[in-house]
Amino acid sequence: MTDQMADDLAVRLKRFFTAAAEDVAAAVKRGGHTLVVPMNQSFVVREDNPENYKTESRVVARNVLDYRVSPDYGRGDAVLSDELAAEGLDIASAVAALPQARLPFFAPFSRDILIPRRETPHPAYHDDPADWVRGNLLLPALYAHLASLASLGVVSDQQAQHFADEVLNFAAAPGMTYRTVVPLAGIQLEPGKEELRLLDGVKLRRLTADEEANLAQAHLQDPFSPFSLPLYALELDCVTGRLESNPDVRPLVEPWLNAFELQGHQITGQRATTRSFPEWMGIGTLHLPLNLRRMTRQWSVVTETDLADLALIVREFSKYDLKTKKTATHALALHRYHLGMGKESDVESLLDFVISLEAILLPRDGQVGHSDLSYRFRVHGAHYLASTADERHDVYKRMGDLYGLRSTLVHGGKYPDDAKIREARGDAESFARKALNRALREGFPGAYTFLDLVLGERTPTDQ
Repeated sequence: MTDQMADDLAVRLKRFFTAAAEDVAAAVKRGGHTLVVPMNQSFVVREDNPENYKTESRVVARNVLDYRVSPDYGRGDAVLSDELAAEGLDIASAVAALPQARLPFFAPFSRDILIPRRETPHPAYHDDPADWVRGNLLLPALYAHLASLASLGVVSDQQAQHFADEVLNFAAAPGMTYRTVVPLAGIQLEPGKEELRLLDGVKLRRLTADEEANLAQAHLQDPFSPFSLPLYALELDCVTGRLESNPDVRPLVEPWLNAFELQGHQITGQRATTRSFPEWMGIGTLHLPLNLRRMTRQWSVVTETDLADLALIVREFSKYDLKTKKTATHALALHRYHLGMGKESDVESLLDFVISLEAILLPRDGQVGHSDLSYRFRVHGAHYLASTADERHDVYKRMGDLYGLRSTLVHGGKYPDDAKIREARGDAESFARKALNRALREGFPGAYTFLDLVLGERTPTDQ
């Protein structure tokens, strides 16, 4: 019975969408307006590499309902006839009556759209379910799908089906979906590949032409604050309860940023945006500043072979929390590495990376307390980061140089030149990245780990 009710309602929704497209088109024409408006639109054209680009303007045809078209072109005339408005109310009543419907949902901005503005307050769901569903689900979805058409009145069966499916799926969804888009420079996919699915609800995708043009326009408006123009975006979906809103997406975003960095990608970016999905819910846009550099040092390619390593890092990352005593030191190592990657100052980055290394290489040891930190830092680093005797000697020396430079910067002394700081920053970042990747795969080392590394692991015959 439930499936048949939904199937019958899907047929009604398809017919309603097609009729509404024709009805609104006729209303716009009666107002003396055209259905399609020519507009200048900016496009970004990349040249020989992602850093070289230019913007150019092209004339494109826009549906009169498109948000980029001025309301003066007739958007205000887009009103359903009384007959279709009543049909919409009847359909909304049927949606509310579906056994599988999860209603109401978070909808703070009830408004009149595609129907004449009412003079009475909008009803609450429990006072008038049909009117509430029409105003908060059916008509917003209808408007968004009408605006997506190449021209009002020209509807394919697939477009009508897509509208019907989206309305019914959203009505029955167990939660609210919020989609976060994180534009990132410094990474790209293989030529010809538009997106890469990382996990369920997480993907790396090519920016749309509009997204790319909007970022380029922001760049032009702020010439004194340059940044690398992103080419791809990390996209993540967060599902909450039906009446929840404004989710904190940082715990979802930050592990992926760390994962890209720990795989050696020099990502940069300014901010992420979070909106409800589908976007016609219209609750607004949340902005999340990113702790990343603005200019990338290099561009690298993310491939399908990287997926397992990225997913492993994200999965392991969730085990460590700065607020939990048991994991705080290990979470600090991850956090300071990420901070170091985001600093514009090489000095600040260097200090963050060394702190990250200290959190890994100098676990609490009751036998030695806080003594000989510099020596233990060098010896532990040499054994943890190197696999041969020659390599251990080299790492031992470079770790000593890092710790000495860190002490000079923190406690004072002859200040090193910029070249030495840049070189040390590179060493510290490389060592911290290698140490964290090993720790995430094998577990963070304890004092006994380094004792075994230095003295050798016991065998059953050892006494």
